[in-house]
Amino acid sequence: MDEIKTNNGKVKQNVGISIVSIAGVLLLLSIFSIIPGVKGFLLGAFGFMLYPLLVVLIFFGIALILEMKFMYSIKYLVYLGLCFFFFECIVHIIFTGFFGASEMSYGEYLSNVYLQRFTPGGVVVGVFTFPLIKLLHAMAGIVIYGIALIISIYFVGSYLKKFQQDRLSVRSKDRYKDFEDMTSEVQFDKLFEEQE
Repeated sequence: MDEIKTNNGKVKQNVGISIVSIAGVLLLLSIFSIIPGVKGFLLGAFGFMLYPLLVVLIFFGIALILEMKFMYSIKYLVYLGLCFFFFECIVHIIFTGFFGASEMSYGEYLSNVYLQRFTPGGVVVGVFTFPLIKLLHAMAGIVIYGIALIISIYFVGSYLKKFQQDRLSVRSKDRYKDFEDMTSEVQFDKLFEEQE
């Protein structure tokens, strides 16, 4: 059993080292123009959303290397990811959606976003925002993604509240259990019998 845990720990460490290495190299390539064209490609594809994403990946990789335990479920991480994504969509529309985007074709819009480089979400977020800009309007896209952001923030808050209540109930049960153990060790019945 210990051998399985050891192997599992080594796999997690190897995955963590790989994530930190790849994210670190991509971060360096996106900051400095070491290899021509790579910085432009990364910023065109992801915009400046790339930087916080790579930093989060580096921290995640370090946590895997140090074999830290994650207390939150995948559901919570998905809610946080959706909050970040919807916020990026709103900011992306604010920066790119009001300057003639509704008159462009899909390809023209994406190539324009790619060439601007320092957009909030690059082409990746532009793929999701352009249909709303084209079909409705940039303001409607902001409203729709704003509502989605509020809903996802609500789910994050309700998850954290439930998580906190669960932790408090576990702590109170542990305290009560310790009290029962203590009373059984002291054996109060015998104490009272001796006094009589």
